[in-house]
Amino acid sequence: MKATLDQEAERAGRAGLTSLKQSGGGQVASRVCSVLSVACTADERSCSKAAAVAERLVTRAGMRTALSADLLVGTAGMVLLALTLSPRSPLVAVLPGIMVTGFGMGIVWTSMWVAAGNGVAVSEQGVASGMASVTHRTGLAVGTALMALIANAGIGGLNGDALRQALTHGLSMAYYLAAGVTLLGVLVTGVALGRRHRSESGDPRQGQCTASTA
Repeated sequence: MKATLDQEAERAGRAGLTSLKQSGGGQVASRVCSVLSVACTADERSCSKAAAVAERLVTRAGMRTALSADLLVGTAGMVLLALTLSPRSPLVAVLPGIMVTGFGMGIVWTSMWVAAGNGVAVSEQGVASGMASVTHRTGLAVGTALMALIANAGIGGLNGDALRQALTHGLSMAYYLAAGVTLLGVLVTGVALGRRHRSESGDPRQGQCTASTA
């Protein structure tokens, strides 16, 4: 499923850049490719480092603390991105926000799979993992669509500087919304895992995969 989504995204991106080149925007297309390449590389490295940190953090601090802290880091990265976006923002200005977001959410994604399987019987681990994967993919699809809708809400009929101003403003609003939803996730994590920790306290169950939720 992931490979299919990635392939579709890659085809759509190539089609857009081809159209841009054919309309006379060859230099713009080349610049877009360069910027996206650097940004994706930075985000990938942040996520890779985050995955290595996630296991130690969950083990030492507990799942609830780890997930809450990681979501807060991701929230901070999104707010930083929203604050630094402008029509003339250089790549170096937005890279910190990209890297902070990638690092925080990279740890969240790793910890999420631990939380999904925690307390679930070994025979049902596949079901738990599948449900987490479907929920994750659905959230990505819906969230991306909503952010795109917000970012493009006020650009109809505009062009030139007015279009760039409206688009960056829309992107900033989209990132602020994403940060708010992520912050809400901190509250949900604290409440949900807190209840699980209290219900499981002093009642270890056999045949289940468990980890500390403190």
